[in-house]
Amino acid sequence: MMISAVRILILSAGILSGLLVSADEPAPAKKEMRHGPDPGRRFRRRPPKAFFAKLTDAERAEIDRLAREGKKDELRKVVRELMFKYRPEEMKQLDQLSERYLKTADEKERAAIRQEMEKLSRILFRKRQDFTRNNIAEAEKQLRRAQQDLERLKNHYQRNEQNAEKIIAERVDQMCVPPEKRKWGKFPGKPEKQASAQAKP
Repeated sequence: MMISAVRILILSAGILSGLLVSADEPAPAKKEMRHGPDPGRRFRRRPPKAFFAKLTDAERAEIDRLAREGKKDELRKVVRELMFKYRPEEMKQLDQLSERYLKTADEKERAAIRQEMEKLSRILFRKRQDFTRNNIAEAEKQLRRAQQDLERLKNHYQRNEQNAEKIIAERVDQMCVPPEKRKWGKFPGKPEKQASAQAKP
């Protein structure tokens, strides 16, 4: 199944409002370090296209099946696991560094690890910022299109209001001629087959 179709199935199931947590959102306090997908985590954004591009055919088929069968809880679990599996390489490296940091008591080594973690965190932050900036640009584009559509609708409405009597009169005129001779303008007419069928004796 195509990537876009998989996304539609997931989103139409109403179970994913998103799977990326923004960089500027504070992480919840945890009593213990987790090194796997958090089953209780609440996702705030839908997965980016790059995520779906990484999935194998079998993984896409599984997501498709669960979405079609309406198994929301299972689908959440599977997508969380896949998001963790295909998380950015920098996140994987951060997990490894975190484990190293927690296992050593050597302050020199800890300081070196923290420097590496800071570099990776900066890279991840910039990636998230780029992702958000692209989303902003896309949203602005959609907003401009929506504003243009709104203006067209307003203008259409105003023109019709100004010409209301003329439009209504034309409607009445059309209804006073045989169906096969009617030429519809502002109001939709009957389909040709139905109109010609009515005209037959």
